[in-house]
Amino acid sequence: MSVKDIARDLGISEATFYNWKSKYGGMEALMLSG
Repeated sequence: MSVKDIARDLGISEATFYNWKSKYGGMEALMLSG
């Protein structure tokens, strides 16, 4: 799964995803939100 796919599934932009990744440390933050 690409960043583009993940961002689309979350309804966010790729830039937002990268911001989250740098702020929260990556996939762990996404798991918490899901």
